[in-house]
Amino acid sequence: MKTLRLALAMLLAATAIYPNDSRAVLVLINGAVEIEWYVGQPVPGIDLAPAQFTVAACGAELTWVYDNFPTIPTRTIGGSTLRRRSAIATPPAENECVIWRGDNARFIADNLNVGGT
Repeated sequence: MKTLRLALAMLLAATAIYPNDSRAVLVLINGAVEIEWYVGQPVPGIDLAPAQFTVAACGAELTWVYDNFPTIPTRTIGGSTLRRRSAIATPPAENECVIWRGDNARFIADNLNVGGT
């Protein structure tokens, strides 16, 4: 249920903000607060402590995560296999979204300022 709610929130937010890249968004969720982040924006403040911390990314923000953390484990939303990105992996498809939970999600949230953003 939480994954479905997350996917719906990402889709609604992305379509309202990026008409050319309608699925571009990175969503930080700590169980009580949902924050959207886009490439080039300042780093948002969010409590990373909750056990259910989640990050989901689509479009340009997913590409940003892959470019900055090429070996982070990923599971595509709707996918059933865990895979590890390599430095030579192809960029994500336009309709691909990925979700991270726990330590990997916190790692991404802690490092949103990589590359000067």
